[in-house]
Amino acid sequence: MDKVLQDFNPNSIDYDANISGYSFALTDALFAMVKKADDLGISYEVFEDIYLLKIPRKIGSAKKKEIDQAYLNKLNEKLKELKVTLK
Repeated sequence: MDKVLQDFNPNSIDYDANISGYSFALTDALFAMVKKADDLGISYEVFEDIYLLKIPRKIGSAKKKEIDQAYLNKLNEKLKELKVTLK
């Protein structure tokens, strides 16, 4: 959340809309990550260990990269779609 506070101007008329849009985009991007992991045959328990609990588990680096890329692609797509503006 600290990064969001740095990127959005609290005095902007669009501040609330930007925060709301950013939150929506993050939620959608996290869902895309979980979906990609499932598509790659990675169980939710393994996904949770790696990404949420930060427990080292071995998955292929290519699979991890695909999951990370799914997150970034969806996040950027949603931010653009919702016209969220950063400083």
